[in-house]
Amino acid sequence: MRNNLTTAARVKVLVRTGSAPTVPVMSGLMKEMEFHDRKLTTRSACACWRTAGLDWGLVARPAIIAQRSGKMYDRNIMPDDPSAELITMQDLAIGYDGQPILSGISISIARSSFTAILGANGSGKSTLLRTLLGLQPPVSGTLRVARAGDRMPVFGYVPQATQFDPLFPLTGFDVALMGTYGRVRPGRLVGRSERAFTRECLSATAADGFAHKRFNQLSGGQKQRVLIARALATKPDALVLDEPTAGVDAAATRGLLEFISRVHVEQKLTVLLVTHDLPLVRKHAQQVIWLHEGQVLHGTVAELFTRERMAEIFEMELG
Repeated sequence: MRNNLTTAARVKVLVRTGSAPTVPVMSGLMKEMEFHDRKLTTRSACACWRTAGLDWGLVARPAIIAQRSGKMYDRNIMPDDPSAELITMQDLAIGYDGQPILSGISISIARSSFTAILGANGSGKSTLLRTLLGLQPPVSGTLRVARAGDRMPVFGYVPQATQFDPLFPLTGFDVALMGTYGRVRPGRLVGRSERAFTRECLSATAADGFAHKRFNQLSGGQKQRVLIARALATKPDALVLDEPTAGVDAAATRGLLEFISRVHVEQKLTVLLVTHDLPLVRKHAQQVIWLHEGQVLHGTVAELFTRERMAEIFEMELG
C-alpha cells in the first residue's frame, strides 16, 4: 500500500494523532469488527471511515439514529399504536443555532405512507430530514415519534452524497454491510446470518452483480442501489432518502424509484423521499410536503398537483 503503510497502520496513526472522532452512543466501548479482512477496534474503524469521507452517525451506523433521536425526544415518544401516526409535528420550527429557517410546521406522517419532500435548493429539505432523524434539535415546537413495539423505530437513511477515499478499497458489499453494525454486540464480529441478510438486501436492490467491485468504481446508479441496500440492512421501519437520484441518469432514476415504490408496498415501509422529479412524485408518492422561502405546503398528490395549485406554487417559486 502507498507509503508502505497497511490500512491498520494508517488507522493507528490517525488514532494516535487524535483524528478519530468520538463514537456516539457507544462512547467508551471498544468493539472488534471485520474491516478489509483485519480486526480493528470500533474507534479505529471510525477513524478509517472518517478519513474515507464518511459521517459515523449518518452512514457507518445508520441503525443507531433511532437511539440517538430517542434521547433527544425521550419526553415526546408516543406509545406504540399501529393506527397512530409515525411522526407528528406541531408548530415545529427548524434551523441552526437557534435561528429558524422554517417555522409553523404542523404535519403528521402516517405509518406505511410514501411522502415526497419538494422545494428549491436551500429551502430546508435536508434540514427537515435531519431534524426528523434526531441529528439536530428543533428550534421550537413539538416533534413526536411513535414507538415500534417496545423500541424506537429504526430509520434507514440514504444520504444525498457519500464520498470514499480511494485509499480505503471498500467494496459494495462492505458498504452495504455497514447497515448491520447496529445489531452487532460489543466484542463480536459480523456473523454469517447478518452477511447473508446483507446479500439478500443487495439482491433486492439488484446490486448483487457488482457488489464485489470497489464502491468508488461504480456508476452513480449502482452506488445508489448499494446505499439503499445498506439502508434496508438496518431492518428499518422507515426509509429516508435525501435526493437518491441526484447525478443519476434518467433510466437509472426511473428504475430506482420503481424499486423504492415496490419496497414501500411489499414491506409496508414508511418512505420519506426528497426529490426534484415531479412526474415521478405524481406517479409514486401519496402525500407531498413542498417547501419554499419559509412556507410549507402539505397535502395529497391529488390536492397539490392540480393545474390551479401547481400554477400557484410555481408562481410562488418564480416570484
